[in-house]
Amino acid sequence: MLAYLMQHMSTIHVLMAGVKYYEATRSIIFDKLLASVANGENITVVAACPIRTLLLRTFVEVDFDRLTSEHRAVLCDAASTLSLNPYSSPVLQRMIACDATGNVAGCVYRAIQSEIPAMVRHSCGSFMLQSLMQSPSVEVREAVIDAVMRCFNVDHNSDISKSDENMCELLSYAEGSRVIQRLIAYASDAQIERLIEILTSKSND
Repeated sequence: MLAYLMQHMSTIHVLMAGVKYYEATRSIIFDKLLASVANGENITVVAACPIRTLLLRTFVEVDFDRLTSEHRAVLCDAASTLSLNPYSSPVLQRMIACDATGNVAGCVYRAIQSEIPAMVRHSCGSFMLQSLMQSPSVEVREAVIDAVMRCFNVDHNSDISKSDENMCELLSYAEGSRVIQRLIAYASDAQIERLIEILTSKSND
């Protein structure tokens, strides 16, 4: 029965409710969810499955410690790929939010740091950047914000006219606009001042 429930979008929500509201069901459901992993399938396949990912996200939210350090490491190591997938990206985002230590955020950042310029305007990747900007790890937050600022050519040494052009281009995308909004919420005062300077410059008129 559990195998059947995990194969259909209309029934997976029954298992999600069981995990959320009835703790006694968690062990058997979790073991069944990851039975394929025990048989050699990578947990990233579960994360990227349109149906099973919903149950995996639920476990991350309500019973995060049930994921072993190995599970977390495998998911984090594949973050550059998983972050761009509409089904697996939310798994990593929830892991970042639920891990008070900031370790997951640090691992994800190291895996995706070279991909940040492309992720700023990516429909899924941009949400991953926003999640990292809210990480409990101050070090990760600052590193991600610095990297995003460089994507917009916003730093103390950049030319305003060039920054202006990059800003306008990226703000024309909904993804870039959302990233900038999140950046403003978590950036340093100096970085925000630089943003305001560019946004109000004459070349933006």
